[in-house]
Amino acid sequence: IVHFNDEKLADLVILDPQWLTRAMATIISLKNTFVKDGVLKDSDWGFIWRMPEFPAFVHPKLVSLMERFEIMFRFNGPPSTSSPTDPATNPNTISNTNNYCIIPALLKSEKPRELYGIWAPYDTKPVCARVYIFEFCPPGFFSRLMTRLMNLTKALLYWRNGIVVSLEDERAFLEISPMITETKLRMEVRSNSNRLPTKLTRIISQIIDGLVQTTFTQDLLNSIYCICSHCLLTHSNNPYTFPVSSVIKSITEKKTFVYCQGYLPVYIHQLVPDYAMIGIQQIKYSSLKILAEIGLGGFGKIFKAEHEGQLVAVKQLLMKSDDKAEEEDNNNARKFNELSAEA
Repeated sequence: IVHFNDEKLADLVILDPQWLTRAMATIISLKNTFVKDGVLKDSDWGFIWRMPEFPAFVHPKLVSLMERFEIMFRFNGPPSTSSPTDPATNPNTISNTNNYCIIPALLKSEKPRELYGIWAPYDTKPVCARVYIFEFCPPGFFSRLMTRLMNLTKALLYWRNGIVVSLEDERAFLEISPMITETKLRMEVRSNSNRLPTKLTRIISQIIDGLVQTTFTQDLLNSIYCICSHCLLTHSNNPYTFPVSSVIKSITEKKTFVYCQGYLPVYIHQLVPDYAMIGIQQIKYSSLKILAEIGLGGFGKIFKAEHEGQLVAVKQLLMKSDDKAEEEDNNNARKFNELSAEA
């Protein structure tokens, strides 16, 4: 028996798990002619889930299940795959009441022609870029990443291995590149103003970190690199990269700069605004009065303290260093990410 602790699915009980498996299989089957380039209309569900096995009254529940398993993402209106403009003049924007679903795993593999109109190769605004290198990445990893991003941001453009999203005055480009020996996931976030693209960088970083944990790929994540912001702004063809672990170590050592090519200073907060806690109010440690240790976990200690006459809880990260340096450095990066999310 399968049951889900979910408000939308509370009255659904599945007696035959194979029935659910068959429902999922009909969605992701490449033979399905109703899923055109990864997009499916709500009006076509009757052709996908046919009577008598899948009666019409269970279709809304099945759609909710597909969303829960992050197999697809639902739009109220046709999903836009072009540069956003006035809905009155752009037929590809969301402008009617039909509902559509996007199935990321079935999207076109080719990059859309509109890409360079939305995301130019170079820009002069503040930028933050990162590369995740996996020994191996499960096939559904990027699809789930896209689905979570679509729930939190506005999708401007997407294809099977890439997506461009926006949030307020920030935009982000993500693309995964599977290769024979490794898989690279590149993230680049830009601001339309002169401030750092902190918010979207933090959201994407936390989504990726969460997926790495829940899909058990933490042992397959070999390394994370920051791409030098100075090299990006000067349009370098071979930008310098910094291991995120070394940048975080510099933060814990209270350094302001790291050095591109060993000599050009680059502000740490420009490389990793999320880890540097940009946009989060900071206080002096001397303003805290530590009263007692009240908790201990794998990532840190919790203290009872006072701040300006108020009782507060203080979390102190436990940063480790041992013989498995690269693995531990990646753990330290995750600790910083978790602390940033809590803040």
